[in-house]
Amino acid sequence: AKKSWCVYPALVLVSFCWQTAEHPDPGGSLLRMLSVYLNWYAAQRARYTKDRLYWGDSMQGEGFESDFCVMLDFWSLHQQPRSAEQEESFAHARKSMHVLLAHRATTVMCLSDLPEDFKAHPEFVKRGGYLGRGWCFYEKALGALCKVQGQCLDMAGFEAMLSRMDES
Repeated sequence: AKKSWCVYPALVLVSFCWQTAEHPDPGGSLLRMLSVYLNWYAAQRARYTKDRLYWGDSMQGEGFESDFCVMLDFWSLHQQPRSAEQEESFAHARKSMHVLLAHRATTVMCLSDLPEDFKAHPEFVKRGGYLGRGWCFYEKALGALCKVQGQCLDMAGFEAMLSRMDES
């Protein structure tokens, strides 16, 4: 039997590339795009919760709630300049990221299809897009390592994914 926390895990790690070295999304276009994806994810989690309750499947003791957490590196980890204490925290987080990315109780949401203002930015073009960046490649590879289908979501296929879900 599939555990409820494996269907729509309560921790979503967002994998995306920064538009500039100073700020990942200076114009907010990536955040607007992400809000659509996170609203969809929230609806899927809520629907799953409702379906489980409707069919009388007790979720007591499983810790399953429709709320979930989102981790984005820029907002979740200390950025430069960092104090000594913040640097220590950042180094610890960086050394532990592989656990979160590969864990079956997390979802990795890969934003590989980026807004037009990203694609036109010289720094984005120079670095080869999403998979041309080491961290993005690393995050996507680990995110797909040992998860059930649907827990490493490449949002480039979002519209097609919705169509497939509507058909089933």
